[in-house]
Amino acid sequence: MKPLFAAALAAVLALGALSTALWLRADDGRDGERRSARPTRRADAQTQRDSALDSMLAELVRTPVEPVADDAELDDAGENVQAKPRPAPDSVASLVLREREPNLSRVAYLEGEFLRGEWPAGGLKFEAHQRLDGDGVWVLEGPWRAWYPNGTLEELGGYRGDREHGEWLWWYANGAEMARGAFEDGERVGVWTFWHPSGVVIGEGPYVAGLRSGRWTFRFADGSPHSEFSGLYEEGERVGP
Repeated sequence: MKPLFAAALAAVLALGALSTALWLRADDGRDGERRSARPTRRADAQTQRDSALDSMLAELVRTPVEPVADDAELDDAGENVQAKPRPAPDSVASLVLREREPNLSRVAYLEGEFLRGEWPAGGLKFEAHQRLDGDGVWVLEGPWRAWYPNGTLEELGGYRGDREHGEWLWWYANGAEMARGAFEDGERVGVWTFWHPSGVVIGEGPYVAGLRSGRWTFRFADGSPHSEFSGLYEEGERVGP
């Protein structure tokens, strides 16, 4: 009887050990699922954009520019008689990233306090800093820099809690300044300025809490006024010339 009892006891113990192992494995699986389901970034941390203004500016910067050459001949009245226009600047489409990946998407699955990405062909794509918030979620915090594939600086700014914060600057791929302005927790604030690659200021005016407010001036790439958009704005709406 004793051998039979010992065998039964051993079987019970083995079954218990197996059940415990299976329970621990299942719990590890559930824990892994919880970890994988936890977002790496906050879903509500979306930068507010002024799509109408951005679309309009995109059209303006694509307007050809042919300024008069410095050595153009003048008649007695001082008017151009044989202007020799300089070549128009390179196509704007070649000076910007046509399908640019949003910054938050670039870092969505990256962990660590210092981040950097590279282009497939080599060269830095971006550098950033982030921190863990109280819920253990990584959020961008601090300086941000990004480059074009040719090595030219594309943008320079900063983040606070996954939202743009402080002064930001942008450049075209040829190094010409594109835009300058400031954010307050993801919303545009203060005076913003937009340039065409030729150097013409094509848009300038103030934002309040992310909305155009105050006097805005817009120009085509040749410097002529854009009366459809220029004027006085209140809370994002044009209310006067």
